Amino acid sequence: MGHTRAGGEGAGEQDKRLRTLAVWLASAAQQPQAVFECWRRGACASLTVGTSWDAVRVEFAFACRALGILKEQRCHIGPHLVGGVDRSIWVLLPLGTAHRLTGLERVAVQETGQQLLAPAPYAYSGDRVWLLPGVRDHDGELSKRLTSTDDLRKALGIALQQRSRVGR
Repeated sequence: MGHTRAGGEGAGEQDKRLRTLAVWLASAAQQPQAVFECWRRGACASLTVGTSWDAVRVEFAFACRALGILKEQRCHIGPHLVGGVDRSIWVLLPLGTAHRLTGLERVAVQETGQQLLAPAPYAYSGDRVWLLPGVRDHDGELSKRLTSTDDLRKALGIALQQRSRVGR
């Protein structure tokens, strides 16, 4: 009998969904097989922004505030990558939408073709780790489970207003 994780999901089902997510992430690389080789060695691999998804890099504390607002507003939060040394969070967004966040304070839109160093979705490597809220909700349509760019823009705006009110 399989181990049951939070939410009643068995370990086998969770592992299957993490493998599906790994394949999907690796497909964003120029050489997906090389990504799996890096991940097997416990290293980060280069994923290419603008092939399967867009990405924005947000200053850590500001990103945490915005993600908290998204959670409070019951908005879907998709996969995002946390980099401790970089003090940043990279949020994956639907393809072709990140430009909507251009010019926002503490947000850097990652250009198409830019490389994002990332560990496997089930590992911590290079001081980076994926946060995968709702991973058990993935149904194979992973690109539809990304954070909404418009929702993130609103949350970042609210976080900026909150920061201004408290003088940070």
